[in-house]
Amino acid sequence: MTSALGLKLQEAIEAAEARKAMAQWTSPVTTPTPMTTNPISLSELTFNTVRDNPGTPKGQIITMLEKDGHKAVSTTSLLSAMVRYGAIIMGDRKTLHAVGEIYKPRAAFNKGLAKKEVRMIKRAKPEVAPPVPLATSGIDAIINSLSLHSAIELRNRLNKMFAEVA
Repeated sequence: MTSALGLKLQEAIEAAEARKAMAQWTSPVTTPTPMTTNPISLSELTFNTVRDNPGTPKGQIITMLEKDGHKAVSTTSLLSAMVRYGAIIMGDRKTLHAVGEIYKPRAAFNKGLAKKEVRMIKRAKPEVAPPVPLATSGIDAIINSLSLHSAIELRNRLNKMFAEVA
């Protein structure tokens, strides 16, 4: 019986300590979230890797980026394009060196790729020929005054008249 009483007493003490701890706890402890930065593009990441590892062979740069989960084909294509437009220089034995410290997109190297201002060209409206006046005398005036239904009826009656004459 003493052991049961001891267990109950110990549970009561633990419950009291838990209530005391809950009373002292005024707000939840939050860990500060790090500032989120804009994710960088694969092009910028590739340039930064070359910049941070000057003189590294092209194959090693590709392997380093492949370990980070980037496709080797994409990285190879980007490196070749950057060498072509001058953001990276390829030295002896395919060693790579970055030009400058800050990544610049391709348009910064080739002014022709920059967005150009688009101007709307206003074209003259084509002249429309004036409508041909309808005949106002004789048979033409009669025909032009008829509706389609009336013209069909007139044709049928004329056909019937000329069929009897012929």
